Amino acid sequence: MAPTLQVKLNGGPAQAGKVTAAVGDVVQPTAPVNEIASWRSPVARWRIIDFPPSMTEPAGWSTASEGAITYYYFDGNEQPPPFNVVEFGPHMLDLAATAADGSRETTRTTYVKVPNTDGVELIGYGEPVYTWVKTAQADARAVAEAVASAAPLPTGTITIPYDASDTTGAGFRAKLVAALLVTNSIQL
Repeated sequence: MAPTLQVKLNGGPAQAGKVTAAVGDVVQPTAPVNEIASWRSPVARWRIIDFPPSMTEPAGWSTASEGAITYYYFDGNEQPPPFNVVEFGPHMLDLAATAADGSRETTRTTYVKVPNTDGVELIGYGEPVYTWVKTAQADARAVAEAVASAAPLPTGTITIPYDASDTTGAGFRAKLVAALLVTNSIQL
């Protein structure tokens, strides 16, 4: 049976699933005490697999990489040290533990989301599809509302010439973004 991954915010009760936090909150990953007591060797591995760029390795945790993914981890059949929320964005967690029957399973059912002041949450690595679709929709609404309430963009037309040597489209995308920052009308 998969372990039960939970978090406590600021010393509060254990929560599971998507947990909304704020910058400055203290996050304590945890699991039910009776479940932790039943875990066997090899010891459990608690990981923070996605986090904001400004987050540094929490005290008592270690850093590792698998391919392009860098993560923080704590190995032990006990709850790991807490970590602080330092920036808005996802804090995606997972937990791998060995049950009494020797089976080792991983769960990613609990994660911490920290929206920015405009309500944008960002999508975390490993976030379940059914939740990231809702996050993407909410983020799009928040961006649309922010754009709608912003000062109007200058008017005019920018023409982006076709470049046959740009086989990846990277140059076109860069020019498109630059044009969007200057005007609200783009002619291709």
